[in-house]
Amino acid sequence: MKKNNLLLVLLFLTATVFAQQAPTIGYEIYNSFNRPIQKEKLDKAKTIKDINPGFANSWINQYFSVELTATNNGIVKKALSKNDTLSSEQISLLKSADVSSDIIVDIKYNPVNSLKGELEVRVINFAFILLPEVEAEFIGGYDLLKKYLKENAIDQIPENSAKAIDVANVSFTIDETGKPIDIQLIKSSEDKITDELLMEVITKMPNWKPAESSDGVKVKQHFQLNVGNKVGC
Repeated sequence: MKKNNLLLVLLFLTATVFAQQAPTIGYEIYNSFNRPIQKEKLDKAKTIKDINPGFANSWINQYFSVELTATNNGIVKKALSKNDTLSSEQISLLKSADVSSDIIVDIKYNPVNSLKGELEVRVINFAFILLPEVEAEFIGGYDLLKKYLKENAIDQIPENSAKAIDVANVSFTIDETGKPIDIQLIKSSEDKITDELLMEVITKMPNWKPAESSDGVKVKQHFQLNVGNKVGC
């Protein structure tokens, strides 16, 4: 009887240790690699700081150029200004930018700490993605989406592979019909089986409710799936 009790205790301890060592993989769906920005904010922008509140020009001695890149009707266009105040061309480009497209800002400048008389050219660049008025939504809500990802991918990842994943990324687009398209592995998990699981779970994902522009037109929206031990779950 004592031997049986001891065996049960050992089995319990073994199971407890195994459970403690089992990896917990975080996974999240994000609406872009770039920082999101609302159209209302772009329409009111007059300066670079209006687009990026974190931008500080106090350490800029001289601007050489400020280039803004955006997509209009599927065509990539650029517009320049001489400093952090947006030109009329840049303001017009921002107002006509396509929903779900990237807004890229490249600033060439001379810093305040440059040696006297030295024209040192440095570059700052940052990017945003223009969010649709109504974002795409998984039918059933985000909790159901998380459940779908967990059951069909996360729980299927081999334990040894799960422990080794820092961050793996899959990008995809929800098109005007709610279907996932343009599915790409941006950062590998370094495990073939895991990569295939992540690609397959997005490829076979049920349709979403598509995004809409302010006038009710269905539009595409880009997303990314991040998976790994460095991702919050």
